[in-house]
Amino acid sequence: MQVKSSFEQSVYICSDSQAAPKALSSPRMRSPLVQECGEALEELARYKEVELVWVPGPCGIKENEKADELARHGSTEQCHGPEPYLGITRRQVTVALNEWAESTLGEH
Repeated sequence: MQVKSSFEQSVYICSDSQAAPKALSSPRMRSPLVQECGEALEELARYKEVELVWVPGPCGIKENEKADELARHGSTEQCHGPEPYLGITRRQVTVALNEWAESTLGEH
């Protein structure tokens, strides 16, 4: 019988989104997508140690850089799939929400 090293028995999922791990660790998952992802992680955790790790945006991790590149590319392409879809980038939403929060909450 071959014993695997602890590295082979662990799965590290790196994300530059702080919202994703928070949503997955929440006791109540409101989004069907988050719930589906949580269930998949629980199933994986039956066989491997799973750890969600937050990494800062551009941090030099090759795979993270590739994911960002693909996300940027995807945000500029015409959507070919089921409707509706959000035709603006995540960055545009973040900027708009931050500006709204500053103008609304900054007055108190």
